[in-house]
This record gives sequence, C-alpha cells and structure tokens, in this order.
Amino acid sequence: MASTNLDTKYDFDAVTQSLNSLTGENRPAKEYEMTRWSLGGILLALLVFHAASGELVAQTSLWGRTGEKWDPKGPLPDFSFAGYQRSEQPIPERTPTVSVTDYGAQPGIDATKAFQEAIEKNPGQCIGVPAGRFVLSDRLRIQTAGTVLQGEGSRQTTLFFTRSLQEIEPTQTQTGGGQATTKYSWSGGLITVGGWGVASAKKQPISGTAERGDTEVQVANLQDVQVGDDVQLKMTDDDAGSLTDYLYRGDSGDDKTVRGKLSIVQVARVTAVSGDRVTLDRPLRADINPRWQPTLTKFQPRTQNSGLEGVSIEFPVTPYGGHFKEVGFNGIDLIGTNNWVRDVEILNCDSGIFIHGQFHTVTDVTIRSDRQPDREGRTGHHGFTAAGQDCLVTKFRIRTRFIHDVTVTRGSVGNVFSEGNGVDLCFDFHREAPYENLFTQISLGKASRPWNSGGTRGKGRHAGTGNVFWNIDSRTKITPPKPDFGPAGLLFVGLNAYDGGVKKPVTLPNGWYYEPQTPGRFAPANLHQAQVERRLKSVSPRD
Repeated sequence: MASTNLDTKYDFDAVTQSLNSLTGENRPAKEYEMTRWSLGGILLALLVFHAASGELVAQTSLWGRTGEKWDPKGPLPDFSFAGYQRSEQPIPERTPTVSVTDYGAQPGIDATKAFQEAIEKNPGQCIGVPAGRFVLSDRLRIQTAGTVLQGEGSRQTTLFFTRSLQEIEPTQTQTGGGQATTKYSWSGGLITVGGWGVASAKKQPISGTAERGDTEVQVANLQDVQVGDDVQLKMTDDDAGSLTDYLYRGDSGDDKTVRGKLSIVQVARVTAVSGDRVTLDRPLRADINPRWQPTLTKFQPRTQNSGLEGVSIEFPVTPYGGHFKEVGFNGIDLIGTNNWVRDVEILNCDSGIFIHGQFHTVTDVTIRSDRQPDREGRTGHHGFTAAGQDCLVTKFRIRTRFIHDVTVTRGSVGNVFSEGNGVDLCFDFHREAPYENLFTQISLGKASRPWNSGGTRGKGRHAGTGNVFWNIDSRTKITPPKPDFGPAGLLFVGLNAYDGGVKKPVTLPNGWYYEPQTPGRFAPANLHQAQVERRLKSVSPRD
C-alpha cells in the first residue's frame, strides 16, 4: 500500500463525506476536527477499508482488476510462465545429504579439490557447505540434474575465489568494434549452475500459419508428440530479414549485421492433439510464418532442478579495470532449464550473473562492491543478464553501479525482472531484438541513467517490440527513452516520469503506449505475479 504523507493539506469536506459514509451519520466537519496525526490515521484506515473493498486503488486499462481487460492478442504480453517450473511450483527446500567437509574442505585453506570431488561424486544430491570462509582457486561446475550446492546462508558461508577466469582459462577475442578483450567481459562464471543438452528429437515442420496469441499450430507430419509433452517452437529469419522486421515492427534501424540472422524460441506444453493440430497451453509469442521455417521439437532437457543457494561469492578487492578490460571475476553462469539461484550475495565482481536457457529463477540476490570505481563511478560491467527465455530475476538488489545493471539482449524473450532496486539502476537493451520482456515493481534509486544501453552498431535498435515497464519508481523523475531506443509496441505503465501533463493513456507518435499511473498506487503492482495468479487461479490477483 502507498504511504500516507501526513504533511499534506487535506480536504476536510471530502474527509467528512467519507467518514459519514462509513458511520451512516451526517455530522458537520467541525465535529471531526483533529490533529494532523489523527487525521493521518483516519486516512490510512480509509485507504485500508477502500482497498479491501476493491475501491480507491487505481486500475490500468490494460489489465483491469483481475485481468478481465487483458487480451492475449493485445499489446500486453503474457509473462506468467517466467520462472522455475513455469512459476507453477516453488523452488524446492532441500536438506543436505553430504557435506564438502566430508571430502576435506576446511575454512581458510584452498578447498577447491574437496568441493569439486563432493560435486562430482554426489550427482543429484544436496551438498552442504557449513558456515565459514572457504578459499577456491578454480571454477566450480554444478552440471548434473538435481544437484544443489547449499550454504548456511549468504551471511554465514563465503566462497572466496582467488583467481579470475582469465587466469584459469585464458582467452582472447575482440569486440564488435574491433577492440581486443576476453570473452569473460560478457560471459562465463566462476560457478556454473546447470548443464546444456536435450534428448535428441526430430524437428517437425509447422505447416500453415497462426497469429500471435493463438494456441494451436498445424504440423503436417506429426510424430511422437503427446498430451503433456513439452515442445519447443523455433523460427529463423530468412535472407530478406522479414523476421527481423517483425520483431522490430518494421523499424529496426541500422541492422546490417543481424538482418537475416535472428531467431525466436518458445517452449510450451501440449494440451491436445487432433490429427495434425497441436493445442498448446500458452499463447504464441509471435506469428507463425512459413518464411521463417517454423519447427516444433519435443523438448526434453537433460539437466534440471540444479541450484546454488545460501552463499556469498567474494572476489579480491582490486580496482575496476574499465570497459572491455575485465578479467573474469564473474559470479554465476546459470544455464539449461528449471534451475535456480537463491539467497546469494556477490562481492567485488566484474559481472554478477549470466542467465541462459529457460525457466530459471534468480531470487534474493544482492550485488555490492568495495572496489575502486572507474572515472564514471562504475565497479563492473554487467549486473544481471537474462539472455534466455521465460527466466525470472526477483527480489534483487544492486548496491553499486555497473556499466549495464540489468541486461536483455539477443535471444532474450519473455524474461521478467521484478521487485528489485539499486542505487542508480539502468535498463540495458543490448540490441539484436530483445523481445517481450517485463520490468515490474522496480525502484531505480537515483535514476540518472535509466535507459543507458549498449550493443554494437549495426545490430538494430536497442529494444525489440513488446517490452513492458510497469510500476517503475525512482527518487527523481525520469523522461522516456529517446525515440530511437525501440520501435512501436513498447509499453510504459506507472513510471515516476515527467509526463507533460498527460492524464490518461495515450499512444505516443512513435507507437509507444504510455499510461500515467503513480508508481506504487495502482494495481497490480507486480504484473508478473498477477498474471501467474490469474493463470493458476489459486488466489485472486491483489487489488
């Protein structure tokens, strides 16, 4: 609920009318004279009463009270499948069956070999790490299904890495602009959670067409697909770049290096099969067009349910070298499907967490730094990067400044960032058509650079269409991005923004939707949560 400012000059006649409506009496205003503190309490009670009764709390024209205004074919995408196990199950609570100390790990000395042995010899187990500061000099890989590395809590168990990725596995590459660097500037982690690979399955061409929002596709020679199967739909651009045009709604900008090279992926579950028709449990994120060689493949990932939780990941306190000079003090590389990171703190990193694959959850993660920043006050490159599909980053905190705090990029589709905050957050759209991602219930902090984005020129505008910014607060008012940020179809609802006197929803000249709700004072505050609740129908969306 929004806070009540007790220093505001209230309209006593309006308050009197509300009080009389509650009591059923008709008393004059003077009988309600009181101190501003008593008045504040009464107003707070009124807010509670009206919110509980479904009144007073503002609603959006895209959603309504419980989603009754939402249209799966409309401008607001469905984000309800983002997160571990499609947000249908909580992250499991595991109890360790073995400890790294069983293999000789002790606080204060190099425990790398003991950690690696514990992980390799106990696939599928929950491996405990007791309280203490454990020294590690090499990478850790948690890459078997069901394997969890669990500390006593991020304030009690510390994993201190003494060497960077570049020291461990040296690499050399260059940026899109030709600058020499390492691949660890934008990828990799000293802890890998999850594994790649799916069971082999035949790609089956999708015939006919379908529209975004539909739930049925036609497969000419349907084989080995049954109700309950997960399937992956994939479409790849043609030489003319028509998929690029679609993802950018015909306004891709400078796209000379990506036109004809982009693809889009979506995983769904089969609910019915009838002849050559397959019905899915979620709306299509994009049209089905034969020009994009659409295929359907049975989706059977090999590694799921792996996790890292209850630890602090710490690196040496070294000055930040600057953009593209990172040596790979990177926290976590989260890959595969249905894996998680929970209750983790990352200290003094070049980059925090890179997320690839589908249906991961990263929750309750804090990133902070004691490093000497560069000249622009930044201590690292990337905070959180969601480069997969339908992944959830929630309850996150960034207590420093990165060049890119929260990133979506090529292949980023349907990801959600929610309930996060930072000292001066920026949303980084790294070009190559990041499509239909959600940022909801986030506080930017200072908000001096909310739309700072990267990516090499020639890879299209920063954002693809369908990205949503919903309930975004900040200490200072912000302005919308520059018009070349993205194409038509971006949605901005409830920003602490200079709105130029806009009082109702409008479509801006460049095709962006803008609705001037007050952050924290409209429902739903967290769009992802409301969409999940509506889909699962377990509880009603919060007013």
